[in-house]
Amino acid sequence: MNTLHEEPALACAPAAPPALTPLRVLVVEDSEDDALLVIAELRRGAFEPRWMRVETAETMAAALAQQPWDVILADYEMPHFSGPAALKLVREARHDLPFIMVSGTIGEEVAVAMMRAGAHDYVMKTNLTRLSAAVARELRDAEERRLRSAAEVALRDSEARFQAFMDHSPAVAFIKDDAGRYVYVSSAFERFFQTTMAATRGKTDDDLWPAAVAQRIRENDEVVLSRNQAVELTETVPTTDGLVRDWVVLKFPITDAGGQRFIGGVAVDVTDRKLVEARVQALEKLAQQRARLADIGAITAQIVHDLGNPLAGLAMQAQLILHRAKRDPNQPLSSVTQAAERIVGEVFRLDSLIKEFMDFSREQRLELKPLQLSRFLREVVSFWRPVAAARRIDVALDVPRNLPQLLADEEKLRRVFENLVKNAVEAIEMGPGRIHIAVSQPAPQRIRISVADDGPGIPETVQVFRLFETTKRHGTGLGLAIAKQIVLAHGGDIAFERVKPHGTVFHVELQQQAPGG
Repeated sequence: MNTLHEEPALACAPAAPPALTPLRVLVVEDSEDDALLVIAELRRGAFEPRWMRVETAETMAAALAQQPWDVILADYEMPHFSGPAALKLVREARHDLPFIMVSGTIGEEVAVAMMRAGAHDYVMKTNLTRLSAAVARELRDAEERRLRSAAEVALRDSEARFQAFMDHSPAVAFIKDDAGRYVYVSSAFERFFQTTMAATRGKTDDDLWPAAVAQRIRENDEVVLSRNQAVELTETVPTTDGLVRDWVVLKFPITDAGGQRFIGGVAVDVTDRKLVEARVQALEKLAQQRARLADIGAITAQIVHDLGNPLAGLAMQAQLILHRAKRDPNQPLSSVTQAAERIVGEVFRLDSLIKEFMDFSREQRLELKPLQLSRFLREVVSFWRPVAAARRIDVALDVPRNLPQLLADEEKLRRVFENLVKNAVEAIEMGPGRIHIAVSQPAPQRIRISVADDGPGIPETVQVFRLFETTKRHGTGLGLAIAKQIVLAHGGDIAFERVKPHGTVFHVELQQQAPGG
């Protein structure tokens, strides 16, 4: 009675029949003959049944536990069982199976009552031709229910994982619709702003923040929606305790399956970090000021040394003029011309030396203006090219097209690069030689200008940026120290490398925007 029936394979078949659909059928029926009629009808409907007949609650429960089934076909009335009892057993076992009543005794009212109780269809035994179509339809519906249920489970699992992740994330996160209404806030958002998701959902930034703050946030949201891409920015938002906090926020567009647009955001509180950075900058500035005071002390000592010789020379030349004038008041003026010229030369040298000392000792204050770098470098090269050519030195400039503008103090940067080119010319002394100036972008928002020469190079023992360090016979050792001050004031950096077998390359890196810009 509850034996599993499988279709026997034919020993010889003249031609392969159309592919049959395997079907696991549990038949709840007390009549073997009626069950065979049902199975025969399924075969005519292109099914290949693998079936079992049961007629009691016990045998049906055992069959349900034994294996999975595709469909249940049940009679309404049996001596020891019934269709309603079979349906109840299936529902209690939580099997989502197509349940079709196949009976010859039920009326329309009973059939409707069974459908309301959970049966999927009913077929009269006197009209079994409907059976295969009803089974096929219910199988499709069951598959759709299975897929929908699996999708719902996957969605719940995904939401649970997302919620668990956000509950433990220290970052403040939120999602807003394209009208600016909050649809989700994370646990960190709730903690920081002393609110709940229920209280926040449906509200806008105008409901939560001061007007100026809300307007700024709306403007940033519009940037994300208009560009349709993620944007990282800084926003200042007060917390409920009245403290103003700085946040680095990554905002990004979201479009759901229905085409509705949202804005997602993840924010990190950087207020404490910015305070630490400000303290570090203040300490660095204090250290620089102290270092400058120490350098000024060293400069004072150097002034005594460097100005001593020119002043002694001036005194000797002046005494010589006085001596000649007293000895012979009528001698020609030309006799004292050379001494006077030497005095003037020493005065100019002293003036230049004093200017360099003053430049180093005072803090670098910048007058920042947009600077077209290609034009600026061409002017520097044009000034020094004739001087270099007189020494048989070629000066080459390699500048890519479409260089971005810099925000810089042009006069001070000109001193930096003229000093570098001048040093390169003096290092080569007499050619043939070559100076190559090249511009590149080693990183976004960074510009590198390299000044290379094929001169003798810088000795390993020389620290060129140190005060009073020089390789020239008559150098002051201030030029590159001042150049470094200027570059650092622009938020950049300057370094050099020795080139084998000989030569030097100085690299000046500048930001596209000045510090604080």
